Amino acid sequence: MHATRSNAPEGKAFTRRDALHLFTRGALGASLLGLLHAVGRYLGHGSQGAPSPRRVLGPLEAFPRGSSTLLQEAGVLLERDATGAFRALSLVCTHLGCRLRQEGDALLCPCHGSRFDQDGRAKHGPAVRPLRDLWLEVDGEGQLVVDLSRPAPPGGRWVPEPPEEARP
Repeated sequence: MHATRSNAPEGKAFTRRDALHLFTRGALGASLLGLLHAVGRYLGHGSQGAPSPRRVLGPLEAFPRGSSTLLQEAGVLLERDATGAFRALSLVCTHLGCRLRQEGDALLCPCHGSRFDQDGRAKHGPAVRPLRDLWLEVDGEGQLVVDLSRPAPPGGRWVPEPPEEARP
């Protein structure tokens, strides 16, 4: 015969102390399960596949010479000067990483009020670093592509040369 251990004397009903012990063990068990779930999600985060840092912006012809185009969905301010050279600026504030929005001729951080000019220079803090220049290239279909994870070559300007297969 198995003896069961109870805090209550033999023959007594379930007490408040027994209920408190049961509740405490249940709460600790639930907390442990929650912690294990959070750790599992953290450790397995990379296995779900991160979104690609590459964004197709459109065909070269969609961006006329001398234009400046805010591509909010891609997170890029794309400029094309009169010579045909491109420059892509990240719309991520260099202070704490908030997404910038355009306000007149400036880019404004809605989180802490930093302002950047159209060249990406910080004009009003708390941000002090300029916006990042991003890598641009033309894919095999003649589409302009930005890589959000890769910095631009020194100087930030890039003159496109369509790939061999896209040339007439």
